[in-house]
Amino acid sequence: MTEQKIAAVAADQECVEVGPSEQEDNWLPGHCHFLAEAGVPMIELIDLEELARDGVNECAFIAAPIRLRGASGAPCGR
Repeated sequence: MTEQKIAAVAADQECVEVGPSEQEDNWLPGHCHFLAEAGVPMIELIDLEELARDGVNECAFIAAPIRLRGASGAPCGR
């Protein structure tokens, strides 16, 4: 089996997360794993309806978030 790399994680809901958390000391385990441990960006509230309708299971998504020192997120336009 070959190793696969994840470029990003995205969902059409407000939070890409497990809820409620099964870890007493970590109420956002998905965020901690993807962002801090794996270095994988998370995209929330992405419109996936057209891709799902067309049966697309791979695509290229290019985002250039705004540059704000200390920011942890930014809007991406369509």
